[in-house]
Amino acid sequence: TMPLSIHPWRSLGAEFRPAWSSLGGAWMKDYELAMLLSFHQLSLRVGYRWLRAGAASLDGPVAGLSVRY
Repeated sequence: TMPLSIHPWRSLGAEFRPAWSSLGGAWMKDYELAMLLSFHQLSLRVGYRWLRAGAASLDGPVAGLSVRY
């Protein structure tokens, strides 16, 4: 997998994170598209995630908070 991260400004960025794998002949595909808003050591991440495993899927919004030190 190869994530793509673009940060045109210090406090704002966008990421696309594809991931895929095969286990026992069944493929799992995971894609996430997110916007990042950073302020000093804090980053807020909001986006959408598509997860497919065989015939099952789990799609929906995602959010997270990161602290760097």
